[in-house]
Amino acid sequence: MRLNPVFLFTLVAIGIIFYLAMKGVRKVVKYYNLESDAFADMLKENNVILLDVRTEDEYNAGHIENAQLIDVKKSDFADRIKSLDPEKTYLVYCRSGVRSVKAAVILSDNGFSKVYNLLGGYNAWTEKNR
Repeated sequence: MRLNPVFLFTLVAIGIIFYLAMKGVRKVVKYYNLESDAFADMLKENNVILLDVRTEDEYNAGHIENAQLIDVKKSDFADRIKSLDPEKTYLVYCRSGVRSVKAAVILSDNGFSKVYNLLGGYNAWTEKNR
């Protein structure tokens, strides 16, 4: 069976175009999600920074011990994270996990490579009686 040269050329051309198009595409992990048990285990490690990205009222109503409050909804959030060391490990949480995802993406976009988000947020944390 002999292949048609036009068909063969077209097939090779499509393959090359696909290869070149996909060459620059890489999956970038911006942050990691953790269930509350894994999050608690990470809290036991040295040199982790715990960020509560909720409002001050939410924080004052209850928070995880040693959490640093930086409200992701405030206009100065991006400026405040500039004072943080991007080489350290950050554990981030909010009430239900939505705002902490936003904060995790912002941290990652600003050069933080070790960012962990608490799935389900403070609600999931308190459900485990912590």
